[in-house]
Amino acid sequence: MQDKSSNGISDTLRQYIEAVVMEVVLEGIPFGTQKKYLRRFCEAEGVDYDSFETDLYDFFERLEEYRKRKSQSGEHLLRLLGKDLFITEEVMEKLIGGGSPTPVIPDDVTRSSMEFVDLQMLLRNGKLQETKENGRVITPCGWKYVGDFHEGLARVEDADGEGYVDAMGNIVIPCQWGGAEDFSEGLALVENKNREYFFIDKYGKVVITCAPGINPFQRCQGFHEGLAVVEDENKGKFGFIDKSGRMAIPCKWHDADSFENGLAAVMGENEKWGCIDRNGRLVIPCLYDEDMIFYDGIANVTTDDYENNFCIDSEGNKLFDWNQGNNTICFKEGLASIEENGFIDENGDFVIDGKWSPEWLGFSEGLAPTNEGYIDHSGRVVIPGDWEDCHEFKEGLAWVQKNDKWGYVDRNGRMVMPFIWDYANDFSEGLAIVQLENRFYIINKQGKVLSKVTAFKHR
Repeated sequence: MQDKSSNGISDTLRQYIEAVVMEVVLEGIPFGTQKKYLRRFCEAEGVDYDSFETDLYDFFERLEEYRKRKSQSGEHLLRLLGKDLFITEEVMEKLIGGGSPTPVIPDDVTRSSMEFVDLQMLLRNGKLQETKENGRVITPCGWKYVGDFHEGLARVEDADGEGYVDAMGNIVIPCQWGGAEDFSEGLALVENKNREYFFIDKYGKVVITCAPGINPFQRCQGFHEGLAVVEDENKGKFGFIDKSGRMAIPCKWHDADSFENGLAAVMGENEKWGCIDRNGRLVIPCLYDEDMIFYDGIANVTTDDYENNFCIDSEGNKLFDWNQGNNTICFKEGLASIEENGFIDENGDFVIDGKWSPEWLGFSEGLAPTNEGYIDHSGRVVIPGDWEDCHEFKEGLAWVQKNDKWGYVDRNGRMVMPFIWDYANDFSEGLAIVQLENRFYIINKQGKVLSKVTAFKHR
């Protein structure tokens, strides 16, 4: 076979691969009948056949799963796998859209899948290790970095760059980006190695190419309420683009934050902060020393070089003075923690005294972390604990620290995951990212670790 195509193999071999795949998928012909010839032709053109065959079985298995439960991420994964197997888009349409027999996969294959497996099975001497069970090899899925899950996807980093995985650890957008941010409103901000910026959809398709000099990575906040913060690097000024990539609010501000509840904090020429609405109109004057973040509709602000400290509502009206130093007040569930002083209500009155030190995190899911455990809105300790550190409850679980290791506690105060992690994070969309020995892992609420599971059988 000669006349190599742009894929690195000849068109003749590519067409033969496609013919074999269509016979298996659309006609139900067992793949084993074609293996000998496919190996011969692949090796003649320098293709690593063993690796190719493993990928092909993976493709058949994923296609079978996709037909049972169709999903956008599943289809995108199939298209990526098909591209690696030299299958054209035209043939992929037939394979994905076809409703004929399920691929017949013989029993003598090596199968790989992603599963959540018991932590104790993999834990040896405080480290996660590969293990064998019932003819299966189980390897913990560790990455250089994993972000929280947002809209069903989490960004991950490997040696090639950054990409995205789904809730089962499948790479749905390849790790090809020099930088990536979380998905927000269906789009994610990415950067290539030439410092060019794009927004991609959940298929990995580029839907916005930012104009030269327009840098959305300066704030790394993505789209909120249909607009994203960008910087004009030539002017050093900030503005906002819409989802068509059009400049919706001109880059004229010295700094800017994302929109929330119709407002975005911006810094004016006087290097003071105010707020604009979605039309770019200044609705709260630039009078304040720091950017204002509204929690429960209330923001803590200062003026006159931090001499005056008070709270305002989202219309800029002064609510009450706050003369307790430079404490940042973050209202959550109607109360704000004031470090060692306790909690205040939305009138600025203390309603829970500071007999213990409340964490700055405040209330979440009806409970707040303190140095004695978790309290309810009455100030009563309902989950006592002698932890070194503790965090908010998210999705019914909170991460707590003891002996420099992190575990998880539920709302009944029961330890549901042991203190083994070097670092942990909040649960998001049913999953959490944890760290051990400089590797990041995905766990579910049962404390199981996402792993690659390979079942070896004799060929």
